[in-house]
Amino acid sequence: MIKNQNVSKKNIRYRPEIDGLRGFAILAVIINHFNKDILPSGYLGVDIFFVISGYVITSSLYGTQYKKIGNFLSSFYSRRIKRLYPALLVFVLIISFITYLFDPTIKQNLRMGFTSLLGISNIYVFQQQSDYFGPAQELNPLLHTWSLAVEEQFYLVFPFITWFSGFNRNTKKGSENLFNIMSAIVIASYTIFYYLYNLNLPAAYFLTSSRVWEIGLGCICFLFMKKRTRLQSKLQIISPSFYIFLIILSMFLPVKYGLLTTTLVVVCTTLLLISLKEKTFLYTLFTRKKIVYIGLLSYSLYLWHWGVLSISRLTIGIHWWSVPIQIAILLVLAKLSNKYLERPLRNISLTNKSQIFVIWFLALSSSSVLLYGFQNISNKLFLGKKVTAKNNFSNYLKWDKENCASGFSTRNKSFNFDNCWIYFSDKDLLNKQPKEKINIYSYGNSYNMQLVPVLKQLIKNNKNKYEYKINVVSCPGIPSSKITRLLKTNNPCVNTFQNYIKWSLNNSSDRSILLINTSMSSFSGKDILFDLNKNKVVSTNYAKKVFADELTSIGAKANSKQIDFYITSGIPHLLVNPVTCGNWFNQLNSKPCNSLDPNSKNLQLEPFEDILKLTSNDVIGLNIYNELEKVLSYKKNLSIYFKNINHISDQGALLLFPLFQKKLI
Repeated sequence: MIKNQNVSKKNIRYRPEIDGLRGFAILAVIINHFNKDILPSGYLGVDIFFVISGYVITSSLYGTQYKKIGNFLSSFYSRRIKRLYPALLVFVLIISFITYLFDPTIKQNLRMGFTSLLGISNIYVFQQQSDYFGPAQELNPLLHTWSLAVEEQFYLVFPFITWFSGFNRNTKKGSENLFNIMSAIVIASYTIFYYLYNLNLPAAYFLTSSRVWEIGLGCICFLFMKKRTRLQSKLQIISPSFYIFLIILSMFLPVKYGLLTTTLVVVCTTLLLISLKEKTFLYTLFTRKKIVYIGLLSYSLYLWHWGVLSISRLTIGIHWWSVPIQIAILLVLAKLSNKYLERPLRNISLTNKSQIFVIWFLALSSSSVLLYGFQNISNKLFLGKKVTAKNNFSNYLKWDKENCASGFSTRNKSFNFDNCWIYFSDKDLLNKQPKEKINIYSYGNSYNMQLVPVLKQLIKNNKNKYEYKINVVSCPGIPSSKITRLLKTNNPCVNTFQNYIKWSLNNSSDRSILLINTSMSSFSGKDILFDLNKNKVVSTNYAKKVFADELTSIGAKANSKQIDFYITSGIPHLLVNPVTCGNWFNQLNSKPCNSLDPNSKNLQLEPFEDILKLTSNDVIGLNIYNELEKVLSYKKNLSIYFKNINHISDQGALLLFPLFQKKLI
């Protein structure tokens, strides 16, 4: 325990109505996550949590007077570790293990689990450019830990701010200094949030820099209330019921009003904390024992609810009859977590504060080993039968994938384009006197590799009429020498793309086709895009124009050499990982396996159409999105046509053969 000569502390009155407000917030979040149609913006309960966290953490430090910064920091961080980590660690391990029972391919569990324990899962989710509101994300059982990471990152910095402002050292202007510092942080953070919201929603949503204004307002709220100014008295004239009405109204608005509703909910929550006083209706409501109890359970409820729902969506689904069962499971898990993890370990006393850090490090290390172990034996843990698609294209057609395709981990490899032709291993099967020779040069990212079966089928089905020579090279990233993702500015595939275009244009003979196959999601607004020539971040619309101009330039050069230049759209995505489909545990939940992700149209088709409109007639669009969507609408089991959520299998690729045969011939 901390010795008296190192710290003194004033007593702070417990405000049960704040726990009641927590209870309201977690109920809104859970309702939204069960069914978005009931409460479209109920996720804003998380924003209420942020404001409350800022208020509570500041109030917990009010009146403390430490003589040494080391004692203060060790005390602060040890309390945060005891408060957050035991329940989080157990949750991550159990949920990761259970998820592997039903989906052995979720490698993100390992990374998400590890980053959540490190308090950086929000950064990982942002780097994956996840759409929090997309149906596919409902199957990520650890996605919601991003909000905990935001708070943990704030807690990492906040004690230094309070110490050097004098707030912890009881200096004359300590509270005033902290108020001014946090006000500046709030203004800067909200400016970032406002700027990024339309430019890059994942950045605005997941990054601490664009979220800290909400926690900061909670901090300012506490400091403001301690001043007891006339303004506070005037604000308390307005009934707190008015603010809760605006909050509830915001939660019923569609997600598209997120910028407005987020701002409104955060501001109203701040004013609500100021105006909530005894003898008001809302105070009476929020201090009822059951509401307060839900608030006290809110952390455990928040942790477990998303895991329960994600695994349910992966298995039995969510139905009217399953909701009571799922709620019961959630309540049991939350109560057990609160009773045996949160409360006992939060109140544990250690004679040496450094012990908690040693325990935390050992727990983190052993948990990482367990998570890694789950990954290595994931196929053995899997309770279902793995479904794999068959190869329907000829085995005598070869392509050197090892040397002609790379991922981000191997993108520095050098390419010899002359070795990237699809060729016949059995020369006798080739007609000796074809009528016409056609050369196809195909470049792109992983979306290019998934179309290799179609290109092989062109050779196989037309070998008596045409002599096809098809060259395929795949390198990750946007196929552009001018636009790239901000986090991929050093991607050597930029040079690979330039070299391939130059090589294919100069190497062409006979009839030739230049084909670019790529995902269009980077132009959907989910990525922060970077102009390599101007060396700065640019808007999505500006990047579309630059990319379209580059395609137009390539198209003009291709046309001058009588080369047809095509660019394909992206493809629709499946809602669920296809490997989990057709198993005993999801017989009551066939919808995800037979449903395309509606958000993929925004990610793939719309950017393609926007870019194509900006190009010249020298650029020919090949809309494989609509073709796949149309063909798949007649299929019963969509999972066999997908390799994973956002890549088609060989069988899926072959569905596009009629389109390629018609357009490219």
